[in-house]
Amino acid sequence: MEPKSIYGLINGCLVDLHYRQDLAAELALSKVANLINHEQHSWKKDLIEHVFSPSTAEEILSIPLSINGGLDVLFWTTDSRGQHTSKAGYNFLMHQASREAPSSSSFVLFTAGFWKGFWASTALPRCKQVSWRVVSGYLPLRAKLIRRHVDVDPGCNLCAEESETEEHLFMHCPSTCQVLFASPLSLRVDNFLTFADFWRHIHELHDSEVMALVQTTIYMMWEARNHHQFQQRPSSMEDILQRVASVQAEVRVGASAPATIERNVAWCGPNRGTYKCNFDA
Repeated sequence: MEPKSIYGLINGCLVDLHYRQDLAAELALSKVANLINHEQHSWKKDLIEHVFSPSTAEEILSIPLSINGGLDVLFWTTDSRGQHTSKAGYNFLMHQASREAPSSSSFVLFTAGFWKGFWASTALPRCKQVSWRVVSGYLPLRAKLIRRHVDVDPGCNLCAEESETEEHLFMHCPSTCQVLFASPLSLRVDNFLTFADFWRHIHELHDSEVMALVQTTIYMMWEARNHHQFQQRPSSMEDILQRVASVQAEVRVGASAPATIERNVAWCGPNRGTYKCNFDA
């Protein structure tokens, strides 16, 4: 049986046996093996239906048994201290779900016109770069690290409600929803079915300033996530919006600055007794 199936089976058994302790003791039901007819490689259906509730019995009987047999092994998820807790079991199941989940990359869903408008925005290059990694699915988010066999907690460290994917972190996370709605964009993310729909909507507005604002906001939310994860320094909605406004002001100042006048400078030799080295910075 798969470890996940065994884990669910044991949990179901524990709930039922809590109310049937006398019966379990009488029948000597202390292991899953006690519920299996090893000669016929099948569950002891009558015993299971007699001991457990109908719903738990149905779940147990739906689990296929190995036809090859094999030795029993102790399998129990533990935390860093070697103790089993409900959190350890939850993390195990989340790891399994994250490994089986398909990639949320939406890179192939966008046209050349989208990318042209994406790169033509007035956002700072670093903001556009991070946003490109978000759209393309290249950020090292926890759900992706799990699929690459990195032992991390797959849950979002901002809300701990779901696995950390692009769609969750930049669209469905409660802190993200607040930032997008409170920003000048006034976006309600529940109006979009997928993350790709969200970006298509921004592109269809055909507004370079709006695209730049989205890219800057995405960058600041990624920065806030990293501050929270690596420096234990959480950022409020007001902090993120203030940093977005500051970067946008920086962009406007840079756009209005006069162009630098290039001057031709003639080369001259060094003073006597010194050396001169010319190099390209």
